[in-house]
Order: sequence, then structure tokens, then C-alpha cells
Amino acid sequence: MTTQETIRREDAFQIPTYSKMPVALERGENCYVWDAEGERYLDFYGGHCVALLGHCPPRVVKAVQEQAARLVFYSNAAYSPVRARASERLMQMAPDAMAQAFFCNSGSEANETALKLARTSTEKSGLVAMEGGFHGRTLGPLAATHAEKYRRPYADILPETHFVPFADA
Repeated sequence: MTTQETIRREDAFQIPTYSKMPVALERGENCYVWDAEGERYLDFYGGHCVALLGHCPPRVVKAVQEQAARLVFYSNAAYSPVRARASERLMQMAPDAMAQAFFCNSGSEANETALKLARTSTEKSGLVAMEGGFHGRTLGPLAATHAEKYRRPYADILPETHFVPFADA
């Protein structure tokens, strides 16, 4: 499928929640991505779901393939040896004050959880967020997003949100 055909189809069948770059990416390797026409780009994107380890690192691909061949997913309603090892390893690297991990599916879910933890542990409803910050598309993160057009419908959820410039701490 060409870039133009991909763009036409996505625009026809997806809700336009993001402004998109006019490129249809088909594959990635290390720090590069390739579009539908085979053009290679150096990937400097720093937004959602950033590939911190590069695209398709062989060790990660191998580990994902091996796990997918055993069990792709099961709810946290059952114990998982993989999750147990990952939790233990994370806590070995975490500061001493952190004793347990909570796995999330997305940054939105992580931010939603952080908001709930902050509110329940401090018993305060105020929040400090960064000017220009975007924290996700679930209710809490939208209520703490700096852009008025996204925040306005949900601002009453976190009315005591105060925005500060980056590096103001």
C-alpha cells in the first residue's frame, strides 16, 4: 500500500485524534524507519511509545517471539512467572522507598494511576502540572493537560490543577 493510500484509508476510517506526519511507516531497525515507498528516515521522534532501545532490537524481538509462542497474555487475575521476575528486577533497581511495581498498558493508565496514588496518599486534591504538558487521553490526564481545548471538558475533575513552566522546581 502506498503512503497516499494509507493516509486516505486512515483518514476515512479513524477518528482524527492526532495531527500526523504525512508518512506511512512500514518497518524500523535500530534508529531508522522506512516508509511505504522504501524511503529511510532517521527516527528522532520523542513522543508516545518511544522506541528507547531502537526499532526491533534482536534481543527484544527474540524475547517477544519466545514469550508469544508460550503465552501472549493473561490477566493479572492469575499469577505469572514472567511478571514475578520482572517485578522483582524492577524493584531491585528502584529507590528503597519503592517496594512494589504496578504494570500499566499505556502512559495514560500510568498517569491515571499516579493521580490516584497521589490523591490517596496525600489526601489532597491539588495538582501541579507542566505548562505545555500532555499526559494522556483518559479523564484524569486530560483534566491535567495544559492545552485548554483538551482540558476544558474535563477540568472540573481536577479543579485545583496549577501549571508551572518546565524547570521551575
